[in-house]
Amino acid sequence: MKIFYISQVGTLNYLLPLFYYLKKKNQNFYIIIQKKAFIKEVNKFNYLKITKRYKIENCFKKIIKKEPDHLLLSATGEDNEKKLIQFAKQNGIKSSSIIDIWTNYKERFTYNKKLFLPNNILCIDIKNVI
Repeated sequence: MKIFYISQVGTLNYLLPLFYYLKKKNQNFYIIIQKKAFIKEVNKFNYLKITKRYKIENCFKKIIKKEPDHLLLSATGEDNEKKLIQFAKQNGIKSSSIIDIWTNYKERFTYNKKLFLPNNILCIDIKNVI
């Protein structure tokens, strides 16, 4: 099972076609979404909406119960994403971060003065890959 953590509307919008594709192919996936990134179309999928008060640590037990093989994150640099990368590494789960631009990439993956890199960094813009 793939678990997506989304903290911004832009990421959700460009992943929607992927979610429809996965659903059509009967692939199991789960979305954890920040309240600020929520849009109505997400109601068609399995998701958990979290608020700013909600600590991502509260999701860890739910994530493990779903036995994910991959954790995908929008790479905004927020603390929850860094905690999830660390969590994935500690639990042997592959992780990937999706970025649109390489701006401030070091800060996006630094937590408590340590660099936490996912297994993969996926860039959605060909201009930023080269």
